[in-house]
Amino acid sequence: MNRTIILFISLFYSTILFAQDAVSFPFIEEGKRWYVGSFMGHVERTKKGNVYYFDGDTIIAGRTCKRWMRDGILVAPIFEEGHQVWFFRENETEPRLLYDFGIVKGESVEASNLEGKTLRCYVDTIMTDSCGRRFLSIHDDEGLEIWNNEFQPAGLPWKYFIEQYTYVWIEGIGAAKRPYDNIGWGGKYGNSDILTEVRVGDRIIYENSFFKWIRDGVSVPQSHLASKESSWHDLSGRRLPSLPTQKGIYIKDGRKVLIK
Repeated sequence: MNRTIILFISLFYSTILFAQDAVSFPFIEEGKRWYVGSFMGHVERTKKGNVYYFDGDTIIAGRTCKRWMRDGILVAPIFEEGHQVWFFRENETEPRLLYDFGIVKGESVEASNLEGKTLRCYVDTIMTDSCGRRFLSIHDDEGLEIWNNEFQPAGLPWKYFIEQYTYVWIEGIGAAKRPYDNIGWGGKYGNSDILTEVRVGDRIIYENSFFKWIRDGVSVPQSHLASKESSWHDLSGRRLPSLPTQKGIYIKDGRKVLIK
């Protein structure tokens, strides 16, 4: 099955094991800003995207929330409890779960997006970076329908489905696309938003170096990013000196490749 895959995951492979009582990475922090760029797949060019940030408090149904903004427009009132991030939709008084960064492999949780869709999400793998920040690889019920209706009848393996139809929740940051795109966006991409950087004040806490050129609004053909020889990167966007020898998912000339 041919698919155009645009890099939307920024993982840092690490041998660090996660402990439930390890350092926590809050989603809501004063001065935090998310920088998102837009990739236009039909012309293989980029343009500057949006900035997300917090702007004061508001009270919804008796609960104090942060106003989560995008370029001056309210995204949602949100609050955080432990590892869970909750939000209120307009004219609703019951909060909806956006993220649960505390779930472990084998568990599942129902999460909702800003449009009101709710899906059960399942953890495939969990990785951590050198700071202990968790990266949760997720698939959901919508993806499972594709598995049952397309992949299984075609005799395709589960690992191939996971490669195509999973997405990532990054602890304290959100999704590697737009920060609120928490469910239902695995699979084929043409035009796509990419989270390029997250800052708290002047401190960078997340950077997708592979797509750093998007953040600056530079219009660069995708083909110019690779040399004439094949280039390999890990999923954090760091270039590798040679063909990787360890098992895992890598980026070859801008496409995801599974090394078995």
